[in-house]
Amino acid sequence: MQTRMTDDLSGDLAVSRLTGIFGGCAILLAATGVAGSLGYLVVLRQRELALRMAIGADPSQVLRSVLFDALRLCAFGGVAGLLIVWLVPQVPALKTILYRRPGLDSALLAAAVALVAATIAGWFPARRASRIDPMLTLKCGVRASCA
Repeated sequence: MQTRMTDDLSGDLAVSRLTGIFGGCAILLAATGVAGSLGYLVVLRQRELALRMAIGADPSQVLRSVLFDALRLCAFGGVAGLLIVWLVPQVPALKTILYRRPGLDSALLAAAVALVAATIAGWFPARRASRIDPMLTLKCGVRASCA
């Protein structure tokens, strides 16, 4: 009986593992995209951030500001994803295709994992933004490469 159950479930286990691998790759790709986008935004806003720090903003305030941008980006994507998961089964043409209504549990878990990934991915550009030298940046410009 044990070998028969193993044979019957082996295809499902392989599909589940493959789906997990693809999901992990998707999260890694999304986190890389968030980190790249925020890194680019930090470079674009470097003079603004330096000016804020020059007039008295703490580096922790700058860090929180940039990290909040990452979390806001993730929150918009998570809400959009949850709405899609909830609305797709409502379409009459898709009710016949779907075997059963997809659970919101999986979507909430995916949103939570994406939130953690966005927090980790946003930490590095936020930390770099908090370490901007205001005097050097305002004196030399965006590059801050004065000799």
